[in-house]
Amino acid sequence: MIGTLIAGSLNRLVFMVTFLATMLPVGLLAAWWVFLSDPNEGAKDDPLRNRALAEARVIGRALDLWMNHAESELRSWGEAPALINGVRRAAVEHHERGYTERTPEDVNARLVHNRHLGLAPEADEYLAVQVGKSKAWAQAHYSDEYGFTVGVAGLEEDFVQTDESWWQAAWNSGRHESDISFDENANGFAFRIALRMNDPATEAAVGVIDGTIPLAAIHRFADGFTGDRGSVRILDQKGQLIADTASGHSRDRIMRLSRDAMNSEGWRQGVGSPGNAGGTAEGKVERGWVRLAEASGPHRDWIVIVERPIEGVPDGGRESTALAVALGMALAVWLLSGWWLTRRTGSRLRLLVQHLEEWNQGRVSREVDDRGKDEIGQLAQNLESLRATIRQAVQILANERR
Repeated sequence: MIGTLIAGSLNRLVFMVTFLATMLPVGLLAAWWVFLSDPNEGAKDDPLRNRALAEARVIGRALDLWMNHAESELRSWGEAPALINGVRRAAVEHHERGYTERTPEDVNARLVHNRHLGLAPEADEYLAVQVGKSKAWAQAHYSDEYGFTVGVAGLEEDFVQTDESWWQAAWNSGRHESDISFDENANGFAFRIALRMNDPATEAAVGVIDGTIPLAAIHRFADGFTGDRGSVRILDQKGQLIADTASGHSRDRIMRLSRDAMNSEGWRQGVGSPGNAGGTAEGKVERGWVRLAEASGPHRDWIVIVERPIEGVPDGGRESTALAVALGMALAVWLLSGWWLTRRTGSRLRLLVQHLEEWNQGRVSREVDDRGKDEIGQLAQNLESLRATIRQAVQILANERR
C-alpha cells in the first residue's frame, strides 16, 4: 500500500520518507496516551464502555422476570381445581361447625394444636409437590373465604387469618406483598406474597393463597450472575442490603447494615425513578446500578448493583509493556521503510551507473530495463533511447568501414 502511494514521483517518495521520520515521535506519544488514558473517562453511563452498567441492566431485567414468574406460579396454584374445590368444601364445613360465629381468638384457642382440619388432602398433596419443585417458594398456604386455613405446604401457626393485615389486603384488593422480615417458619429473612383466589369458572372470590420467598432464593439468583471478576448486590425498597455476592451473603451484612450506611454512597443520590440506571468509574473499579422497571409491589423498587474491575487500566508493568510494544512497532516500521527505500531507489540507481560504465567501455548491447513511472524510470527510458541511438550509430560506422 505504501509503494502504491509513493510510486508516482520521486518527490512524493522523499516527502513520505520525511513524513514518516517526522511522525514517528508523534506516533509514540499517541500510543503512550492510548495505553495510559482512562478507558472509562466520560463513559459513566455508556453501556458500551461501562460493562458493570450493562450487566446491571441485564440482571435487573432478569430479576423482574424471575419475580413475575414466581408470582404467576403462585397464582396458577391458586387456580388449580384441587385447591378451588378444597376451599369451597372447607368453607361449608367451617360454617357448619360454627367457626364463623366465633371470634378469631376463640377459634384459634380451640384449634391451638390444629393448623387445619385436613379437609382437602388432594389439594395438600398437589401444593406440596408444586412447592417442592419451585426454585422460589419455601412454603405456601391457602385459606377459605372466611380466612380459615384449609391447607399448607410448610408451617403455619394460626388457623384463623382474618385478623392478619396481609390476608385482609389480599382479600380486598387482590394482592399483597409484605416487607422483608425475619420469618421463623422459613428460618430466615423472607417476604410474603398473598393473592386472592378466584374460581376460574365463576370469577367468584373463594379464598386467599399466600407464599413465602426466602432471601436464600434471591441469593441463589444473584450467584447465578456472578463471574470471576465482578460482584452483585441487591437492595430492597428501603435501601437495605438483601444480597451480596462479594461477601457470600454474609449474615453480618444482609439486613443488618444501617440504611444510612447504604444511602451515603454517592451513586445512591442519582437513583431516580423506577427503571432508571446509572454508572460510575472510580480508580480501577466501575459500578453500574439499575432500579427495577415496574412500579407496583415493593420488590419492584429493588436496586441491582454490579461492581467489577475496569479492564484496560494499566499498572506499572503494563506501562512498560505498552512502551516496549510501541517502540518495537516504530522500529519495525523504520526498518521496513528503510529496506523498501533502499530496494526501490538505491539498487535502481546503481544499475543505471553500471550501464553508463559499460557505455564508457564501448559496450552498448545490454538493454536498460527499468519500467518504473517515477523520475528514475523516466531517466532509464531516456538512457535506453540514447543506448539504442548509440548502438545504431556504431553499426552504421562499422558498415561504412567495411
